[in-house]
Amino acid sequence: KRTGIEAMGMTNDCNIYYGSVSLVAEGYDPVFATLPSQTSPDYGRPFARVLKDAGYDFLKVDSLLAFSPAEVAVNDSKSGEVHHFGSLNADVLLESFGVL
Repeated sequence: KRTGIEAMGMTNDCNIYYGSVSLVAEGYDPVFATLPSQTSPDYGRPFARVLKDAGYDFLKVDSLLAFSPAEVAVNDSKSGEVHHFGSLNADVLLESFGVL
């Protein structure tokens, strides 16, 4: 049986390590490159472990990790280009679920 913290960690990890977002924007903005979770210094560990290391204080967790998807695709409606940022990370997700 999982604890509440483990369950919360697993649901967050689904987004952090395997979530995909598609956006449409009028033009390119460099901020798009900062959107994926891998830009966080806490990236690479299951969320429950990050939360534990933060003393279970959610406000101490880097917001780039807590609220960002694994990958972002931005369709530039002016140029027609699609820009991709980030990538999926099955290994950390599987670790979170206790498979690895």
